[in-house]
Amino acid sequence: MKKEQYHQIADSLGQFINNKMTLRFCDRFDGRSSVWNFQKHSHNYFELIYFINGKAKITTDSEEVVMALYDMIVYPQGLMHQESLDVKYEHEVICIGVEFEGNPQMESSFHLPDRTGEIKWFLERIYEEKKMANNLHEELITSYIKSVFLLMRRYFLSYDPEISDVVLKTTLYIQENFKEDITMDSISQISCVSKSYLSRLFKKETGLTVMQYLNYYRIERSKSLIKFSKYNISEIGNMVGFNDPKYFSRMFKKIVGISPKNFEKQILEI
Repeated sequence: MKKEQYHQIADSLGQFINNKMTLRFCDRFDGRSSVWNFQKHSHNYFELIYFINGKAKITTDSEEVVMALYDMIVYPQGLMHQESLDVKYEHEVICIGVEFEGNPQMESSFHLPDRTGEIKWFLERIYEEKKMANNLHEELITSYIKSVFLLMRRYFLSYDPEISDVVLKTTLYIQENFKEDITMDSISQISCVSKSYLSRLFKKETGLTVMQYLNYYRIERSKSLIKFSKYNISEIGNMVGFNDPKYFSRMFKKIVGISPKNFEKQILEI
């Protein structure tokens, strides 16, 4: 996609931000959920699907893209689309449907990475507010939706082809090889830039160092395995690239806020 196309998307998003918006659908579900519709279909509202875990092929009339961890795709109202989940992965998504007053139009879908986790944070708040339905929840939901669209607009306005290409290569390499012993040397070779240049570009776009992103990715995959598999904590740590169980536990607690054992207990209590 050319820089001009990114700015066109940003301009289109600007018209939605100033319109009255209503949440029509919101759910968080896994790959086994009956919510999925794997046939070609459309909606009478804007649909946003955020991949917390998993990998999927998305097909529309104009493109075919692969979505993975921290990716989000947006379907305009009435756009035909079809999802196909990669069975090798466990899946978890947050999906929301938003209706805008005046029915502003976009011609095609678009997708973007959420490498800082900001969009995920707001989508999780939308889901929690919808579920709890406390006082002023509708006002809060509207402000969160607007924040998501503002973050999307900022991403497309600040798009830099050079940075985005290098970061994309890096994140794809990590996602495909996170179980291996990944080093800055191996990543810089794949990305075809020096380690120092890669570090500057990656931090500028994501707000994280390359190694921080690697650890975040590994921990997200471990959370999925704890939720959906029968492996023990030590096995799971090894499966996602942590050869030292103590280091895995320490990194998990640093990122998630609790130990993997306590996280497992919380899952069992649900």
